[in-house]
Amino acid sequence: MVMNKYASVRDFLHYPKEERKMRMEQNERNKQWHQGFYGAAELEFRRDKDNLIFDTEHYLSKEPLRMDMLIIKKKKNYSTQNPIGHLFKKHNVIEYKSPNDGLTIDDFTKTVGYACLYKSLAEKTDEIPLSEITISLIRERYPKRLMKAMADNGYTVSEYCPGIYYVTGNLLFATQIIVTNYLGREHQWLRVLSAHAKEEDIISFAYASTNLTTKGEHNNADAIYQVSVMANYEMYEELKRRKPLMCEALKLLMKNELDESMEKGIEKGIEKGRLDEIISSVLDGDYSKERGAEKLGIPIQEFDELLGRFPKNPA
Repeated sequence: MVMNKYASVRDFLHYPKEERKMRMEQNERNKQWHQGFYGAAELEFRRDKDNLIFDTEHYLSKEPLRMDMLIIKKKKNYSTQNPIGHLFKKHNVIEYKSPNDGLTIDDFTKTVGYACLYKSLAEKTDEIPLSEITISLIRERYPKRLMKAMADNGYTVSEYCPGIYYVTGNLLFATQIIVTNYLGREHQWLRVLSAHAKEEDIISFAYASTNLTTKGEHNNADAIYQVSVMANYEMYEELKRRKPLMCEALKLLMKNELDESMEKGIEKGIEKGRLDEIISSVLDGDYSKERGAEKLGIPIQEFDELLGRFPKNPA
């Protein structure tokens, strides 16, 4: 969960200007990683999507207290095809950590707290049984400190399959720890969500993206792509040069997103030719983004979205 490390705005303002800037940038990066994770999680369970409900940043109260993701089975006895979901019961609380975040015993305790609140806030007494809740902690790197703390507190951690560890002992909820860097190659959606993505994972992600069919799936893949490219820009550029087929696969992914953005513009009464002309002019530096948004008669935020989908090197 992306949360401020300071108690209030007043506390935040006490930090020096450079540190405030650094903290704000880190918070924004964490948000991007989480958006990528939401897309990866839904694509991981692509074959199970008709039987699951994905609720991102599920609020536990009217205050800003929320879990990263809640996955609810539509049918209690349904078994997912994806091994990450083999532990799942009816209600499944997910805590995701971006690559630069730690994963400690306190994060585990916090997630247990979220699960307890979620159960206690149900409309009827014991409407959500303890036995129907699970916890999944997800991180790219192996959390050595957490694993040691689990053992020190009397819990047993065993590997269910590569990258998936079950925690047993005196627990309120069935618990697993997912180390995405250790998952099998078939989990490309999560493996490519890395600050140090491997060449084979990027290639697998690019090709798998060509098999996506729905608008929602393309949006999820794009969320992964955006954050993965941000963290591994040089690797992507090198692969585009060396792997022309992969480059074409990525172009197809971006084309789907561009077509969707163009449709949004056309829905607002903007002719495609005019949209192309204005965005090209902004990219060429003829005038500012603000001027481009003004010419199209749309908010600057929407213009930024269109601009982000527009290929900078059409050739």
